[in-house]
Amino acid sequence: MLRNIFYVFLLSFSAFAQSALIRGKALDAATNEPLANASVLLKPSLSGFLTDKEGNFELQAKPTDVTIQVSFIGYETASISLSSVKEQVYVTVKMRKIYLPSQSILVSASMMESDAKKSNYTRIDAATLQKSRANEDVPEMLSSLPSTQWYSEGGAGNGYNYLSIRGFDQRRIAVMVNGIPQNDPEDHNVYWIDFSDVLGSTEVIKIQRGTGGAVFGYPAIGGAINIVTSSITATPEFNLAAQQGSFGLRKYAASYSTGLIDKKYAVQAKFSQTTADGYRDLSSTTVNSYYLSLVRMDENLISQVNFYGGPFEDRLVYTGLPKFAVFDKDLRKKNYSYWEADAKSFSYVTERRAEECEQYTQPHFELLNDLKLSDKVTLNSALFMVIGSGYYDYDGSWAPYSYYRFTPANGFASATNPDSLIANAIIRAEVDNRQWGWLPRIKIKLDDQEFNAGLEIRFHRSNHWGALNSGNGAPQEAVPDFHYYDYHAGKDMLGAFVNDTYSLSDDIKLLGELQVSYTKYLFQNEKFIGTEFTVPNVFLNPKVGLNYTLSPSSSLFFTAAIVGREPRLSNYYDAAEASDKAKPQFEQRADGSYDFSNPLVKPERMFDFELGYTFSTEKLNASLNVYVMSFRNEIVKNGGVNRFGEATTGNIDRTRHAGVELSLRHQMGSFADVIANAAFSRSTIQSGAYYSTDDNKFTYKVDLAGNRITDSPDFIGNFGVALHAEGAYLELTCKYVSSFYSDNFDSKIKDVYALGLVSYEDNKNDAYFTAKLLASYSFSFKGFSGETKVYAQVNNLFDRYYSAYAVGKEFFPAAERSFVLGLTTAL
Repeated sequence: MLRNIFYVFLLSFSAFAQSALIRGKALDAATNEPLANASVLLKPSLSGFLTDKEGNFELQAKPTDVTIQVSFIGYETASISLSSVKEQVYVTVKMRKIYLPSQSILVSASMMESDAKKSNYTRIDAATLQKSRANEDVPEMLSSLPSTQWYSEGGAGNGYNYLSIRGFDQRRIAVMVNGIPQNDPEDHNVYWIDFSDVLGSTEVIKIQRGTGGAVFGYPAIGGAINIVTSSITATPEFNLAAQQGSFGLRKYAASYSTGLIDKKYAVQAKFSQTTADGYRDLSSTTVNSYYLSLVRMDENLISQVNFYGGPFEDRLVYTGLPKFAVFDKDLRKKNYSYWEADAKSFSYVTERRAEECEQYTQPHFELLNDLKLSDKVTLNSALFMVIGSGYYDYDGSWAPYSYYRFTPANGFASATNPDSLIANAIIRAEVDNRQWGWLPRIKIKLDDQEFNAGLEIRFHRSNHWGALNSGNGAPQEAVPDFHYYDYHAGKDMLGAFVNDTYSLSDDIKLLGELQVSYTKYLFQNEKFIGTEFTVPNVFLNPKVGLNYTLSPSSSLFFTAAIVGREPRLSNYYDAAEASDKAKPQFEQRADGSYDFSNPLVKPERMFDFELGYTFSTEKLNASLNVYVMSFRNEIVKNGGVNRFGEATTGNIDRTRHAGVELSLRHQMGSFADVIANAAFSRSTIQSGAYYSTDDNKFTYKVDLAGNRITDSPDFIGNFGVALHAEGAYLELTCKYVSSFYSDNFDSKIKDVYALGLVSYEDNKNDAYFTAKLLASYSFSFKGFSGETKVYAQVNNLFDRYYSAYAVGKEFFPAAERSFVLGLTTAL
C-alpha cells in the first residue's frame, strides 16, 4: 500500500516537473485596457483562474495541446489554442464587447461585413467616439469618412444637420438605431435633432457606403448606417459632463449604469440638455435628451427595453443666402425668410421674425429580444413604437385671404378682396404621427454556411393640419382654430429577406440575398377638396457577392445588387400647399379627374456594382473600392425649393454615379495614428429632360444629357493625425471638397437663365477646405475609480468663409472659427 502511494507521488511530481508556465493578459480589444477579474479556464484540465487588476494571469499546463478560454461579463468569450506548449509561453487575449441585445438585431448576414473586410464598410466604436468627439451630431461625426459630406442649416451644428454619402442625401441613406429604421416613412428624411445626443449613448456605429443589404431593412441607395446604443457595463458607472462654446453653446449631461445586478439585470440612464444661440441670426436651439435602458439576461434569452428621445425647441433657419453673402462677415449671419438679390447685393428681404419657431417631441419605445435556440440557431425580435407630435410657426405674410380659404364659400362673409395680403401673419403647421412595427429575424450558422432570414412589418399614420395662428385683419372666428388644410396620411411597409453566405473553401465565400419590399401610401380625409388615393409599390431587390481571401492580410470582394425605392408622398401630392400649385401629380383624364393608378413621378431603380480590395496588418489598414451605380428614373433635386426650404425633386430618365474610394490608416508606433481617404467620382445625367417646376404647364424643356448631378463633387479628401501619450491626446482633421452644382443645369445655367426658367446665374458651390483641432487630457483623482477628461476643440481652425451646401440660388454658410471647452468625469 505504501509502495503504491509512493509511486503515485513520484508520477505526480514528474508530471509537475514537466509542466509548462503560461502567462497572459486579458485586454479590451478596442481600448487595450486590462480586464480585471476575468475568468480564465484551461482545457482539457478545466482548471479555473481569475485575472488580477492589471488583467494578468498565470497557468500551469502539461507540455501538450491546450486551449485557454477567457470570459468576462459584457464580452465575447475568447479562446486561444496552443500546440505542444514549451516551458514558458506568453499570450495576449483581446476581447470584444458584446452588444446585447440590440447589436444582434443587425444580423451579420454579409460575410464581408461580419469580418470587416469590405472596402466600403466602416465601424466606429465607443472608444473612438469618446476620444474624437466634442459635441458633434451624427452627420458631422461621420463627415470624415470617404465620399461623405455634411452641412448645418444654422452653420454651427446646432439644430438641423444633414448628411450625404456619394452625393446622395440622407433621404436615400437607410438610417437605423438598434436595427430599427429611422427614415420618416412619408418624406424619407432623417431628423437627427429628434435624438440629437444619441452618440452619447452609442456603443458602435456601422456604416456601409452604396447599396445596403436586406439586413438593413429599408432599401438603401447611398448607404446604410446602424447606430447601436450602449450595452450593459460590468460594474456601476456614474458620469457627469459639461460643455461651453462659441455662439452660446452650453451642454450638461449625466448618466448612470448599475452594472450587472444578480448576474441578470442591468439599468442604464442618461439625461442631457444642449442650448445654443446659433451662428446665424435667430437660430437658437434648446434640445433635451433622455435615454433609459433595462436589460434582463437569462441563460438563453436576453431582453432589453429602451426608451429614448429628445423634446426640442428651435428657431427656424431653413433659408439659404445668395452666394455673395457667404463671403461677407456680417451678411453670412443673416437669416431671412425671403429675399431677392442680384449678383452683388440684396434688392429685397423679409426679415425672419422671432415668432417663427418649432417645438417637437418624438419618443421611441423598443422591446428587443435575443433568443438562443442552440449553438447554431438564434432568433431576434424587435417590437417598437415611435410617437411624434409638434408644430412649427412660420411667416405667412406672403399669402392672401384666399390662400387661407377665408371665403364666403367656407362661411366667411367678408367683403375683403380675396387677393389682399394679411399683414404680420403667422402660420402654424402641426403634425401628429405614430409608427409601430415588428422586425423578427433568424440566424442559422452551419460549418460552411450562414443563413439569415427576416420580416419587416411596419405601419405609419399621421395627421397634418395648418391654421393662421395670428395676423392683422384676419377673421377673429378663424384664428387660431380654423384649419385651412387638414388631411390624414399613412404608409404600410411589409418586407421579407433571405441571405445566405456559403464557403466554397477557406478562402472563397459567396453571398446571395433577396429582399421583397411592399409599400403602400394612404391619403384620406382631406378637408375641402376630398382627395383620396392609395399608391402601392412592390420591389424585388436581389444581391450577389463574393469574398476572396488572398492572404491573411488581404482580401478581394465584389457585389452586384438591384434596388428599387418609391418616391416621397409629396411627390404624389403636396397637400399642405393650399394654392393652385397643390395639384395631385397623377395623369389627368379628359374630364379633369385624376387617374390615381398612374402617378407622374415613378419609383427609381438602381443597379450597383462594387469591387474592392483591403489590406490589413496590426499597424496598417488600406482599402480601394470602385463603384458604378446606374439608375432608371432617379429622383433628383431640380434646383427649386418649396415654402419650407426643402428641395423639390423629380425623375431623370437615366443617370450614372461612378467613383473610386481610397482609405488608409497607419499606426505609427504607440504614439501616433494617421488617417487619410480620398474619393474621386463622377455623377452625370445620361439621358432625360428637366421640366421647370415654376411653370405648371411644363412649357420649357432643356436637354441635360452629360450634365453633372447636383450636390456631387468630383473629389472629397480627408486627412487626420492623432498623437497620444499617457493621458494626452491631440487630433487634427482636415477636409477638402471640390466645387459642385446647386442644380442639374451644370454650366448651362446661363442658357436656362436666358429662357427665364430660373432667377439666378451662379449655380456653383465653390471648393472649400476646413480643419478641426481637438486636444484633451485624461487623469484620475485619488479615491475616485473613474477617469476625468478635460478637452478643447477649435472648429474651422483657419477661419475660412465657405458654404457647405447649396440648392438653386440659396447657399448655406458654415460658421467661422469657433471653440468648444468640455469636462467629463466618472465617479
